Amino acid sequence: MRGTIRLFGDFAALSADRMDVDVPGQKERALLAILATAAGSPVTRDRLAGLLWSDRADPQARDSLKHALASLKRSLNPLDPDVIAWDRTSAWMAVDRVEVDTVAYDRILREHLPERDFLALSLYRGDFLAGIRVADAAFQEWLLVERARHANSAEDAALRCLQRAVDNEDPSTIVSCAEAVLAINSFNEEACRALMRHWSSRGETARALSVFHRLEDGLRRNIGANPEVATMELAATVRLTRAPASTAEPVAPGLAGRPAVAVLPFQSESGDPNLSHLSLGIAEDLIASLAQYRWFPVLSRNAGVAAANESRPLPEIANSLGARYLLEGSIRLSGQRIRLNGRLLDGETAETLWAGRYDRDLTDIADLQDELARRVAGAIEPELLIGESRRARARPPATGDAYDFHMRGVWHHNQQDRAEDFAQAIVWQRRAIEIDPGFARAHMVLARSLYARSLHGYSADTHTDAAECSTAASRAVALDSADAYSHYAMCLAHLMDSRPAEALAAAERAISINPSLALAYNAVGWSRIFVGRPTEAIEPLEFAIRLSPRDPLTYLFLSRLALAHYHLGDYVSALHFSEQALSLRKRHFIGVIQLAALGQLNRLDEAKGLIPAFVEFAPADPNGYWKMLTNYRSSSDREHLLDGLQRLGIAPEI
Repeated sequence: MRGTIRLFGDFAALSADRMDVDVPGQKERALLAILATAAGSPVTRDRLAGLLWSDRADPQARDSLKHALASLKRSLNPLDPDVIAWDRTSAWMAVDRVEVDTVAYDRILREHLPERDFLALSLYRGDFLAGIRVADAAFQEWLLVERARHANSAEDAALRCLQRAVDNEDPSTIVSCAEAVLAINSFNEEACRALMRHWSSRGETARALSVFHRLEDGLRRNIGANPEVATMELAATVRLTRAPASTAEPVAPGLAGRPAVAVLPFQSESGDPNLSHLSLGIAEDLIASLAQYRWFPVLSRNAGVAAANESRPLPEIANSLGARYLLEGSIRLSGQRIRLNGRLLDGETAETLWAGRYDRDLTDIADLQDELARRVAGAIEPELLIGESRRARARPPATGDAYDFHMRGVWHHNQQDRAEDFAQAIVWQRRAIEIDPGFARAHMVLARSLYARSLHGYSADTHTDAAECSTAASRAVALDSADAYSHYAMCLAHLMDSRPAEALAAAERAISINPSLALAYNAVGWSRIFVGRPTEAIEPLEFAIRLSPRDPLTYLFLSRLALAHYHLGDYVSALHFSEQALSLRKRHFIGVIQLAALGQLNRLDEAKGLIPAFVEFAPADPNGYWKMLTNYRSSSDREHLLDGLQRLGIAPEI
């Protein structure tokens, strides 16, 4: 096995044994990317110096290049000592000694084989060098060209996949390919029309129109343009397919399929007309934040504004919009303080499902809008999941489709309690996948449930569950690489498979896609612990708890916070947070941290009374369980955790 360099999305370099290879300098990473793009051909020193040090005199630029090449070679030595080479005139990369995603991607597309397009797209994890920060104007110009080249070729490949799916009348692949196109170019009208036709053909006109409204709003806000005539005509046709309002039991189109959410403009309680712009701005930011979750459509701002001006009962407004849920609220200004109250309502009953209040200083409006949108979106998304899984479970199983089966599994997964719940979660996701093999979210939750069953100690064969978890997570990412949840599932699969550096990269990718996803921040903190960076784990773990304070997985967030403090040597805090987590869920993996902290604190008598309960929750597969629980990059971290237990006479077999 060779080492790996990833230049699509967040930069990563991994050795053959999957260890993280640190390339710390931004210019070193940029230099590596330039050499990789040349695909083995020499690049002259003058060209490299001109791209990265164009603001310096020639002697200084050449000297800077010399030092950067030497630094890059040292950094890549664990990957392969000979991957970078140079002579007096040029430098080059030995691309046959390392796997480079951009090189493989270009090679696959040059083959012009239709069946290989999916493979190329699986490598395109995001913009070329997404996180690079090199201010040199010459490099920035080069980078823009390369990013555009890759994005255009990825969009073309996704469109070819989409056309084949349409020709083959493959519904699930139509959706995944169209969404792949839109993840690259949200204004691609061919993909929008394909999605509109797909949802309309299934009777989900609200979902079809939500695709149109997002496109329409985006075009007008960003470039001041309207959709193409063909798209406008298709939207008009879709509207004509709506059921008449006079039917005996009107059912909103969104209620017939997956749940749609409408965000109504927040009302000013201060009577201040100057707050109207802030109200609309927050509504727009909320729509953008909620749309990042992807498993439910979010209606356009125009729809919400129009509905807010109507004096009708909320269930009627929800029905007319095709929305299963409504998000409304109010804004009050007092001096330099602003208060936002938000409510998530059931569109059928007007029942309040969630309510939250946020008080902030009125400083930078843009930052304030962004923060409030992230907090509200992060808080209500678990409530939407809980509501949808309850609805699915209440229906007779015989009436279910792939989505219903998926949501039944979500309900069982979210119980986070008995072995039977995890078993049922896995069964229902497998049934959903049998009906719709292209249903990315079913693969994603399958991976999560397999991981959770093992973490909770209920798996009788952790190794087999780990293999299926990896397969399911990889399939979820391949089907919907723009879904943050898919990358979160991939993070869990990597953690289960002793690849913490790759887990961290997947978690960071999830945050870059959806900055409102609390699970992603938890995953970043968790992964940082396992790569040996517990100090940097605290902030994202604390933010996950603040972002989603009523999350069903709060006990997990707290347990990871306890583990981070343990590895920092703060055993009192580790004990505190592990006890908080145990108050929510009595689980063996949390008890491990509690007892290890007590062992380090030499509180042996206190620990002795807790050991019987700890043994009661012993894992079904001890060897596999303990291996997964201690998949640290450094053996010293594993030994540190075990040391606390061994002080109490507990010696797990690993």
